[in-house]
Amino acid sequence: MVRRKMLSEEVADMIASLVNTKYFPGDKIPNESELAKEFGVSRTTIREAIKQLCSKNVLKIYRGKGTFVCENPGLQKDPYGLKYIKGDDIYYQFFETALLTEPSFAALAAQKATQEQIEKLSARHQEFIADVEKYHNNDVPIEVLQKHDTFFHKGILTCCNNVIIARIKPFIELVIADPTDTFIKSISSSIKYHGLIIDAIKERNAVNAHHYMKDHLNDLVKIAVSTGLLQVEPNYPLPNIINNE
Repeated sequence: MVRRKMLSEEVADMIASLVNTKYFPGDKIPNESELAKEFGVSRTTIREAIKQLCSKNVLKIYRGKGTFVCENPGLQKDPYGLKYIKGDDIYYQFFETALLTEPSFAALAAQKATQEQIEKLSARHQEFIADVEKYHNNDVPIEVLQKHDTFFHKGILTCCNNVIIARIKPFIELVIADPTDTFIKSISSSIKYHGLIIDAIKERNAVNAHHYMKDHLNDLVKIAVSTGLLQVEPNYPLPNIINNE
């Protein structure tokens, strides 16, 4: 027997249908009373519908502020189950994946990023540089720098303005989140190459954006080998997607 949907499930579906059409990531949705009036149901039904959407990472409730659409509606924090993958070669596979994809994402970002996105990426990079100085003076913890690094790599995906690519963000966030010697030793490389990549995006130079991201990742691989995070460097022929490299 096919189970008929509860009213709260039907309302949840109706609210979800408004995401990315009427309400977008980061937007605040109307309160319970307003939604109850709009859909002609009780506040209890609305409350249950919102609860269901929060469990699916479509909406998020901030106490005292309201209910907002999540950054990547419907996408869980660990959609790939990376926390449950065991094995010494997980970071090898991460760098292998990054080398094949991130340079192309940077090239696409140079072609499709909006001026507002570029300015936000550039401003955050300047904050990163300033906070590195504070970190060396023991004024901020390493986690602050990790957030800047995560913002940059996720920001490149955002600048691609491609909804499929944007949904890779949790993968990057999970990998960078682990504080290791590798991250600490990579700070100077990140400052150098993040700046070069952002400049290439500003100039709409896809070739340079691809080139600098590839150099950045190769530098990170060498650092990872030096700290023991990687036992060997990824060693295989990569396709020359963009000429003149």
